[in-house]
Amino acid sequence: EGLKIGDSDIEIVPWGEITLQYDDNVFLSRENKKDDIAIILTPGVSLLAPFQDNLLKLDYYVDINRYLDNGSQDANNHHFSADLLLKMRDVTFNIYDKFDHVFERPSTEDTSRVKRDDNRAGATVKLQMERLGIQLGYENFIRNYKSDPVYDAYDRTEDIYSFVLTHKTFPKTELLLEYDFGKIRHDQSVRSDSDYNQLLVGATGNLTQKTTATIKTGYQIRMYEGSDDPNYDTWVLYSDII
Repeated sequence: EGLKIGDSDIEIVPWGEITLQYDDNVFLSRENKKDDIAIILTPGVSLLAPFQDNLLKLDYYVDINRYLDNGSQDANNHHFSADLLLKMRDVTFNIYDKFDHVFERPSTEDTSRVKRDDNRAGATVKLQMERLGIQLGYENFIRNYKSDPVYDAYDRTEDIYSFVLTHKTFPKTELLLEYDFGKIRHDQSVRSDSDYNQLLVGATGNLTQKTTATIKTGYQIRMYEGSDDPNYDTWVLYSDII
């Protein structure tokens, strides 16, 4: 249980983790592989502010990574998130933002660790009518590399618009049909901007009382703008467990 603030329902919840991690190839090298052990300390704090049937949640934590032999890979990764859940009869609003300041591999062909900021913010509104649900959503994702100007070409913004139909087919499981339209724009023209459409089918449900899982798969068609890269289409798969 958290620490109550006065007579209100607001709670402050301090929490933490200690993780011991073994890595058999710290630098992701084909040759001269180096193994190491990292100790990861994760202190965090959450604030829960319920009001009526609504909830505001703020969460901050930092991963303190310390390698025993390769101190160049040490890093402090900061994470902050905010979620606002509003319920009005059959309509539910969810507004969220998640910010990460990390020292990680850059999600490119490069294997070096670099600093970057990621921010993912969005909003959804869902109308629930007995078994049928209709949800509209918008999400904005911004990635900004901080370590070296050579990575500026990978800075980008992504806007995603979604439409989701759900059906509560089973007591603890909803089947879903989803359509997404996305726009990816890089800060520098040397990268390939693109638009994509994707159609997904899947399911979301409760594995346990406190665990929710979602899996969805479908087809994506991506169209590049002003570049020599050919358009392409491919199967895609998304899954998560909360």
